[in-house]
Amino acid sequence: MGGAGLALTGDKDSAMMNPASLADVEGTDWQLFPVLIEVPFAVDTLQTGLDYNDARDGNDTAAKKAALEKFLREAGSSSYRTRMNLYPSYTRRYMHFGLLFDTLADDNFRMGGLGSNQLMEAGDTSITAGAILSGGYGFDNNSIQVGATLRPMYRVSPFENYDQRVLDVAAGKNAGSSVQNQIFGNDAAKRTAMGVAVDAGAKYWLQTYGSPADGFYSRFVKQWKPSFGVTYQDIGNTRVMTDKNLPADIKQSVSVGMAVQPSWRFVETAWALDFRNVTDEKAIWNKLHFGAEALLWKFWAIRAGVSQGYITGGMGINIPFFEMDVYVAAKEAGSYASIDEVRTIGLRLSLTL
Repeated sequence: MGGAGLALTGDKDSAMMNPASLADVEGTDWQLFPVLIEVPFAVDTLQTGLDYNDARDGNDTAAKKAALEKFLREAGSSSYRTRMNLYPSYTRRYMHFGLLFDTLADDNFRMGGLGSNQLMEAGDTSITAGAILSGGYGFDNNSIQVGATLRPMYRVSPFENYDQRVLDVAAGKNAGSSVQNQIFGNDAAKRTAMGVAVDAGAKYWLQTYGSPADGFYSRFVKQWKPSFGVTYQDIGNTRVMTDKNLPADIKQSVSVGMAVQPSWRFVETAWALDFRNVTDEKAIWNKLHFGAEALLWKFWAIRAGVSQGYITGGMGINIPFFEMDVYVAAKEAGSYASIDEVRTIGLRLSLTL
């Protein structure tokens, strides 16, 4: 849903989005073996690769050369993000507990154009193992909700340096005689650390408070169910307890959101707008996330959204003992808007109770 959802009704994902929403949960949810895999979905790179493959079959040498150069420029100046995540969890009203194992490779290549001096930027690349403990509670007939999440973790940084440039190699800035050694270093075991993340959240469901039951305002609130949410995540910049620069701290962030969730017969819908990471020094457009979901017959979900100006979409199936979600996600590669998208395609499978 375009990365939006701070004010939505609570579910198994509330511990990471807004723990206050756990006060909405009804029943219990066991995620026994949920596996998530995200791989790069570089459309431009794929298209130029296909164009070069077509040009190879021709007799025009100049056309072949031009197609190859275009493909190499695109492949050498793109962003690639790959993730594998295992997150078994138990969720019920007011509480959530999960165990997390996550590997993330977030690589940006800039070997052409204005970034020709840069070989690679590793971004948020990390390996993380930990637990998620979360709780939420509601007041005033559940209209006001608050919650918190505690995430103890053990992190590993595969890269000794998060970026590498051609001039760094020439100047011998980092240890090692090759680009590989200067990026990965010699001993990844030394780049590990314990850390603790703390999140806090709040949510408010709009109420009628004595308005006439047949009035427009009361009918609007009952039908559309407006809500507003706010989170303060990674409070204190999630100090990773090490005297080294890596693994890096996780920067704290404040986000706000709103949502409406009307229903008609066999269709339940959710519409969410989030303004995320409001304190970051980034373009305003990079902070906006919008998403919509239609749940048909309570088991088939169709989703669409706009994440930092890029279209996203997906669908999911939730039947007894099994869930599946497939989606295409996107994010901005830098601080400015509409510079370069990092696009991934993801698949999540889970056995449930």
